[in-house]
Amino acid sequence: TQLSHISPGHPALVVLRPNPILHYSGHMISAPGEAEGRILAMHEATLAMRISEAMEAINPSMVVGSLASGADILIVEKALEMDLKAEVFIPFHDRDFHRESIQAAGADWALRARACIDRKELCTIVHMTNDRYIPDHGEAFAACSRRAMGAAILTARRKRAEARQLVVWDGVETSGSAGADADRRLWASAVGGDVKPSRIINVSDLSGALKQRQATEKPKESR
Repeated sequence: TQLSHISPGHPALVVLRPNPILHYSGHMISAPGEAEGRILAMHEATLAMRISEAMEAINPSMVVGSLASGADILIVEKALEMDLKAEVFIPFHDRDFHRESIQAAGADWALRARACIDRKELCTIVHMTNDRYIPDHGEAFAACSRRAMGAAILTARRKRAEARQLVVWDGVETSGSAGADADRRLWASAVGGDVKPSRIINVSDLSGALKQRQATEKPKESR
């Protein structure tokens, strides 16, 4: 840090610069046996492989996001496998978050989320509030995403690192305030300097036939 202030263009800064700080976002996964959803359970192994390849290519120094079933948990699991720190933001009361964003995909995901949280030497949990969830109130999810993105960018600036984003997205554009596409759009508005464009993991081939693909999504569906 001192060298960057004294000599911003010093070549040693390239070598000493920390690896990127990574914000992540992505869709939830459907429960086993379901034929509709943004990502079907039968494609979990393919999703995990794509996430692993992207994470190894980006090679971040830490990850920042949430812990919903599907993309979020797989990214945190990969980060912990790489011995990286994970800063996990929870939007409201734990019990409600587990019900809304984890348990619907099956009991295994709840156990995996708990295993991530229990890695206390690497995984830090930040609660936005301990208030109960108000159904269909997407702003709680949106506020959590904004906080996580801001934390990633500010941490990157403090460490003189790049801020990057990894988004697991099926390519369906939405007008909602929460979800993978909303996070992608918000990050794009901050791109410049050391805030780099999102890296997209395309999962359009991992989804099931939805009855409707509307431009507005419910908070759970947007994940």
